[in-house]
Amino acid sequence: GERTNANGSRAFRDAMLASDWDTCTKMANEQIREGAHVLDVCVDYVGRDGTLDMKEVAGRFASQASVPLVIDSTEPQVMEAALQLAGGRCILNSANLEDGEEQGRRMDRVFNLARDYGAAVICLLIDERGQARDVEWKMQIAHRLHKIATERYGLSASDLIFDPLTFPLTTGDADLRRDGIESIEAIRRIKEEIPGALTVMGLSNVSFGINPAARQVLNSVFLDECVKAGLDAAIVHASKILPLARIKPEHVTLCRDIIFDKTTDDYNPLQLLLTAFEGVKSTKQEKPDRSGWPVRDRLRQRIIDGDREGLTAELDEALGTGLKALEIVNDVLLDGMREVGELFGSGQMQLPFVLQSAETMKTAVSHLEPHMDKVAGSTSKGKLVLATVKGDVHDIGKNLVDIICTNNGYEVHNIGIKIPISEMIAKVQEVGADALGMSGLLVKSTLIMRENLEELNGQGLAHIPVLLGGAALTRSYVERDLREVYEGRVFYGRDAFEGL
Repeated sequence: GERTNANGSRAFRDAMLASDWDTCTKMANEQIREGAHVLDVCVDYVGRDGTLDMKEVAGRFASQASVPLVIDSTEPQVMEAALQLAGGRCILNSANLEDGEEQGRRMDRVFNLARDYGAAVICLLIDERGQARDVEWKMQIAHRLHKIATERYGLSASDLIFDPLTFPLTTGDADLRRDGIESIEAIRRIKEEIPGALTVMGLSNVSFGINPAARQVLNSVFLDECVKAGLDAAIVHASKILPLARIKPEHVTLCRDIIFDKTTDDYNPLQLLLTAFEGVKSTKQEKPDRSGWPVRDRLRQRIIDGDREGLTAELDEALGTGLKALEIVNDVLLDGMREVGELFGSGQMQLPFVLQSAETMKTAVSHLEPHMDKVAGSTSKGKLVLATVKGDVHDIGKNLVDIICTNNGYEVHNIGIKIPISEMIAKVQEVGADALGMSGLLVKSTLIMRENLEELNGQGLAHIPVLLGGAALTRSYVERDLREVYEGRVFYGRDAFEGL
């Protein structure tokens, strides 16, 4: 059960923040009634004392909930607070090799807790290079973690639950479409090559960004394929999984074609799945005849629809009417992107279509660029350096900010994940950036952001405006706490469009 997690469930988080422990316990028991075999418990939240919150939650769950606990925290001391109170055997979530294997590192502290308290450990396939995406990389990490756990800490293979990582199959990015195949194959090989070891997945990430009905179907089919490969457990909202017999066969086929990357130039199962769940009876939609529309309106609608077919011809038509290239970008295309932002923000447009619109915008700008009047230096609105903070490997949101800002006329320098503040500063100074954007999904990343702001102060760089974004951040934390820390201007971006 994944709803007793302050980072994944707003209802649980709100109850925890209100110290409404009875509601927290009620949510735990609701998941048990729905079929959860264990409860994923996470109280990590910026500005809170996680140790105290975990004592409140774990103490109650120990006496009032009837299943084992998965203790989910970025802080080993919070894990230990739960281990001291919970009955039976717990599962620690998680250990990985992100910051190495030396004594005192996270992996060392978690494996020591597992040995001292008799707990099992979820092992994420992450090393110093980041999150493993292909099966060979995943297996290198799995064997390394197994060797360390058994030889150095005296754990057995059956104490280890490997998570081969789940990535979204819903972005439409061709470079990411094999992620499902790689994860499924990793499950199969872990079961074959590390006898006795178990496997687990946090399932919902596979369908990130699409509507709930489509997510439920894709999650269910993906779980079925993973179980066939040998998956032992999944972190999932149990009542949201459907048996395949209750899913239309054509929807099962579309999901499998997404999972096993059957996309071609003429067949896009992701688009067809999304169309099917918009209530459209036919998955093949005829394009409306817009030939009588003014060219401005046709181009604007192309951006909203993410339609690149015939785009360059209409751009040339617009240029032929006397419109300037920059006028087309600023007054027509960007107006379409603003509409995309509003649709996305209201939940009417899903992530894959946002990315299609962004790619259409890129294509249009690239075609118009030779026709743009060159002004001194550049036509860029400004320069932005983007980075995921040190210790955090999550970058989906950051990359979306990159796409949106780039397509809105900004020069973006996206320097990657796990970036220390020294590298951010160096890049800002190298390119003469007008602003610095920091991203992070983990709760601990909010603390790193605070430290980074203090470092900017210390180096006399508080004149640089800073944009902050990420799932663990809140507007109140940025605008109240972090603005008190930073001597310059700091802003909160709830999503990519607010960041823009």
